[in-house]
Amino acid sequence: MATTLPTTRRTDRPFDPPEGLTDRPPFSRLTYPDGHEGWLATSHALVREALADPRLSVRPELHHMPIPGASASDRPAPPGMFSAMDRPGHTRYRHLLAGLFTVRRMRRLSEHVQRVTDRHLDAMTGPEAELVAAFAQPIPAQVICELLGVTDGDRAAFQREALALFRIGTTPEERAAAYGALHGSIAELVRSKRNNPGDDMLGDLSGGDLTGEELVNVGFTLLGAGLDTTANMIALGAFALLAHPAQLARLRADPGIAAQAVEELLRYLSVIPFSPSARPSKTSNSAATASGPVRPSPSRSPPPTGIRSVSPTPASSTCSARPVATSPSGTASTSASASSSRASSSRSRFPRWSRVSRGSASPSTSRTPPSAPTCSSTACTSCPSPWRSDMDKVCLITGASSGIGLATALELRRRGHVVYGAARRVERMEPLKDAGGHTLRMDASSPGDLERVVRAIVAEHGRVDVLVNNAGTVLHGAVEDVPLDLARREFEVNLFAPARLTQLVLPHMRERRSGTIVNVSSIGGEIALPLGAWYYASKHALEAFSDTLRMEVGHFGIDVVVVQPGIIKTEFEDQTAAQLREHSGAGAYGDMAEKMASYSATGLADGSDPSVVSDAIADAIEAGKPETRYAVGHLAEQLLELNRTLPDRDFDAMATRAVR
Repeated sequence: MATTLPTTRRTDRPFDPPEGLTDRPPFSRLTYPDGHEGWLATSHALVREALADPRLSVRPELHHMPIPGASASDRPAPPGMFSAMDRPGHTRYRHLLAGLFTVRRMRRLSEHVQRVTDRHLDAMTGPEAELVAAFAQPIPAQVICELLGVTDGDRAAFQREALALFRIGTTPEERAAAYGALHGSIAELVRSKRNNPGDDMLGDLSGGDLTGEELVNVGFTLLGAGLDTTANMIALGAFALLAHPAQLARLRADPGIAAQAVEELLRYLSVIPFSPSARPSKTSNSAATASGPVRPSPSRSPPPTGIRSVSPTPASSTCSARPVATSPSGTASTSASASSSRASSSRSRFPRWSRVSRGSASPSTSRTPPSAPTCSSTACTSCPSPWRSDMDKVCLITGASSGIGLATALELRRRGHVVYGAARRVERMEPLKDAGGHTLRMDASSPGDLERVVRAIVAEHGRVDVLVNNAGTVLHGAVEDVPLDLARREFEVNLFAPARLTQLVLPHMRERRSGTIVNVSSIGGEIALPLGAWYYASKHALEAFSDTLRMEVGHFGIDVVVVQPGIIKTEFEDQTAAQLREHSGAGAYGDMAEKMASYSATGLADGSDPSVVSDAIADAIEAGKPETRYAVGHLAEQLLELNRTLPDRDFDAMATRAVR
């Protein structure tokens, strides 16, 4: 029997799902206000499956609105409004923005965000302040002006128009007027960027092949993705913390956990005031998911009875529900850009707000978020699910005593995660211990060590969220010269150790339906060069293993990522030269081995710092939907592209020319 969408929330528990939503079947009939009948999904697994199904469409002309009073559009999205497009149109714009709207770019904005934040907090000193009007709304508006390149003289009017457009409570007439004014402002901004592009997003895009109409609508999309969402994030996040003073006290005592707190608040809160829905692009009677809209909702777990810890070492919790993987954007194909922007902005705001607000506010002042959209089904992407106790991911990094492994462990620890570094030489992991990480002795060729390490982490935390298989060895010399027992050990460390660790962590990841496995390969996982057959063979095998694994475990919510470093400044290059001379320096391949050894030393001088790899690994781990492969470091992309485009014999000739 079809029912209407529940929208009523308890005023004393505003973050709980609407009553009547979580106790219904995971997939049920839904009657829309216009009489249309569709489907409502409330199972986390079904929602993830539906949002990833290319047969379902976000095109507005196909939709019916499930909320009374909301009107559906009968027109397709205009060019550039990619949030309302399916693939391949959506993908085209997403790829254009991918190089611009990155986590790294957001970090470069952090100083600007901090200055804006400090200025508004300083202006709020006194017995009372309006959080939304004085803080939550103007800060993201100013940051977006910076991103889009709005000039200082135009920012006040731009912000006024933008806030009027997105403010809940604005009349249709006021919204239409604000839309017209804002459209004119962005169009004028685009025209100016055509003539004088600056170091901003619209300036970067204006030099490409996008039309003026596309640029205006891309600007609108970026504005919509970052303004209201971030304002709601700040206001609702502050309210949630005030309602849970123990967690606010933790944040005040240790501002270093702000990054974890923000990520958890993004997962927990509903910060997008208009819910996305999906409709089949073609009608079919063969499957329920192809006969009506599907709306995202949380897993069918009990509503929260308490807020969980936001500290790196979580305390006990009164919430019994198991955490689940979620996406703050609520859509499967939208890039993580908006999420990264909200997180980057909020990380700069919550630490100092928590300090200056000490004693100035309490949850007793209001039981619903003051002056902000309430967390009802008309003002959120999905109903909130219970707070997690594991905002900080529990990460195991092998080969963490130097190079890429140590850099990755330190970067993940810097980002607030629980990090375990494993290596044979524990004494070389002191920097990780100094940073608050944990170190474990592990020989990758010892099955007993692998089991002991995973068992120790699970005993402490009950899970392993991230496995970075970085431990590895190199083996160079001619095929004719290298003993097969050394070749077998190469595979033992580079393939079978990652495989065994994967087997050990998968049951825990499957149970939680969440996890990330990063296998550090090499450009040698796709290409091969002379005198390195066993190393390259092991990396080729690791990549094939990863591809198969990705297809096997993806439906459990587990991501498998391959990282392909190019020429990196690590100890491997020194080992390569020594092995070449040891195994093949005196035989038939001596001249080739000596030239390859010299070339290896020269290449090291131009190699990238391990941090370029560790940044990529950390970004992949924190991405909502990571790429399957990351090629990073000196010459990585160039050599891979040559290998993919040149005929085999042409690539062979190029690779051997320097060593013959």
